[in-house]
Amino acid sequence: MTDGKAIQSFGTRVSKNDKSGERGEHDADWCRKTYTVSGKNGEATTKIFKWFGFRLHLIADATYELPVAFAVTKASNSETKESQKLLKEMKKTEPEQFGKCQYFLADKGYDGAPLTEWLEGNEITPIIDIRNCWKDKEETHQYKDSSLVYNYEGKVWYVDEAGEKIELVYRGYDKGTDSSRYGFKPQKHDKRVFRIKCSEDIRIFSHVGRQSHKWERLYAMRSGIERMNGRIDRDYKFEKHTIRGLEKMKMFINVTFIVYLAMAKAKIERGEKEHLTRFYA
Repeated sequence: MTDGKAIQSFGTRVSKNDKSGERGEHDADWCRKTYTVSGKNGEATTKIFKWFGFRLHLIADATYELPVAFAVTKASNSETKESQKLLKEMKKTEPEQFGKCQYFLADKGYDGAPLTEWLEGNEITPIIDIRNCWKDKEETHQYKDSSLVYNYEGKVWYVDEAGEKIELVYRGYDKGTDSSRYGFKPQKHDKRVFRIKCSEDIRIFSHVGRQSHKWERLYAMRSGIERMNGRIDRDYKFEKHTIRGLEKMKMFINVTFIVYLAMAKAKIERGEKEHLTRFYA
């Protein structure tokens, strides 16, 4: 799983032309992120978060919530590009560890064809939330010259002769044809199975169907990295700090993860398998 974490700087930004103010922040910059969330009535609300500082790009193990790779950059650096750099570096320097990665969990900020193609090319299944990138504003697209239509979230319907849409259920991935399989619900008493090639849109049709329980279960594990971010802020005091400069920030994050992993190692040696990285159980 991966995420980009904002680390705000509380120092004053120093101009390149300013010879004084050595205690100001020379290395950080500004970043602005826009979020869309659903309210209680289902309406979408846009929220904007803007900060001055740095960004932690973290790849972590979803089962044990332990850091695997990370980088610290200025706030404006792309989360997707930095994560892909980390993955490529892991593949080069830690091929055995990289080969153990089966799924890549991320929020919709990482949704995009280039990253998806790279992951699948390395036999890693992306479990990434999706954005609506359809410019035609249509609710559904037809699959080739068939009776199937689908939406950007991966739901699939069969359109009968009367024009009625019947929602299909996901029946699994067919590796032989690189297709997602769909069928009718049991109450329809129709055993036909339909296939949609994943190449139709690799963002929508993953090797794990977006409408499957497996996808939901795997994506729910992404909450682990949010807990890690919370511990970094709360337990390791990055919520409000006095660190200045990118190199110092990198050093403090390195020390943080050394402590993080050392604590987990000590618990494992004592035979503990739960709450490896918490200060208290």
